Amino acid sequence: MRSDLADFDLDALLRRAARLWPERPAMLGDACVWTWAALDADVDAWVADWRAAGVREGDPVAMACEKRPEVVIAFLACARMGAIYVPVNHKLPLEQVQDALVSLGVTVLVYDRTWEALARALCPLVRLGLALPLASVLPEASVALPPGEVRGVAGSTAPPPESHGDPDQVCYYNLTSGSTGRSKGAVTTSRHIVANAMATADGLGFGTDEVYLGMFSVFAHPHELFHRSILDGSAFVLTDSLNPRIIAETVRRHGVTWMMAVPSFYEMLLDHIVASKECLPSLRVLEAGGAWVGPDALARMETGFGATFLPVWGSTETTGVGIGLPVGTPRPAGAVGRPMPGYTLRLVREDGAEVGDDVIGELVVSGASVVCSYVNVRGGIGAFGEGDPFVDGA
Repeated sequence: MRSDLADFDLDALLRRAARLWPERPAMLGDACVWTWAALDADVDAWVADWRAAGVREGDPVAMACEKRPEVVIAFLACARMGAIYVPVNHKLPLEQVQDALVSLGVTVLVYDRTWEALARALCPLVRLGLALPLASVLPEASVALPPGEVRGVAGSTAPPPESHGDPDQVCYYNLTSGSTGRSKGAVTTSRHIVANAMATADGLGFGTDEVYLGMFSVFAHPHELFHRSILDGSAFVLTDSLNPRIIAETVRRHGVTWMMAVPSFYEMLLDHIVASKECLPSLRVLEAGGAWVGPDALARMETGFGATFLPVWGSTETTGVGIGLPVGTPRPAGAVGRPMPGYTLRLVREDGAEVGDDVIGELVVSGASVVCSYVNVRGGIGAFGEGDPFVDGA
């Protein structure tokens, strides 16, 4: 496992990637490609603009935006300046979104201009509202560019903003409704995110030359769009579509090797490639979370795609995938896998005693990636307790 990176915060990993692999493609958008050096430079530019506009260290920054490159840049800008990224779930009723912003203490709203109506309803609740794109920041990323154009780095003599540098600084409120029905934020640090990235890269066999495409919603675990790739400078793809034809074109265009999606999406994608008699030869791994996958469906997927189908289990509180099997490992019928490196799992009864084989129990998860508290529990912060495991009774 990459133990030498365990004490890195997200910003230190970005600076490391920009230094080690400056010209290697990092973020592949629909209209533009960022190298690691370009991504690092744009994060600097955003931090400078945000500070000039009044964003402060410790500010919870809500991001109301489609799945576009600005989401990743904003997440990393928060990590660089010590702010806290808060994704906005636009699919919730307005009253629930407003409640989440107030109870999470959001003070800054950054929004896509196409979301003007939502922003008008939310801006009165925050200290500062910033529309995207900001002046002089990523103007070319918002217009149609020739396919494959690479965003370069303009020369600058200005020193880069100082990195915040603390892996235990809160950088993200990872939202969940859990069993309460009310959105609350799992208090997530860089250490949680980096630990999960290392655990899943090593535990699943995520290679250094992967081209990764994450298909989850932009407000659901946005850190998983890039957090494995930043470890070794591999590329990740951003596209805002669930249309199987468009996704198939995206996979072919960018040579995607590893996807992450819910099983139902893979069913739709498989139907498309069968009907169109196409193939996606670059794909080697189809990682699937969010629902159980039976042996018959798994076999059908692997035969249809000619790739490894990789069921996993994870949660908001575990900062992502916590159970799976390495690519190429034989899988018992119906099994999800075993704990990723750094995670400890137990099955227990209500009294905390471990259950035996073939007995239903609650899943108790602990490890470096497991968060210790929520925001928005009765309007405040509710802690599990230092070192306490997260108990998932689902």
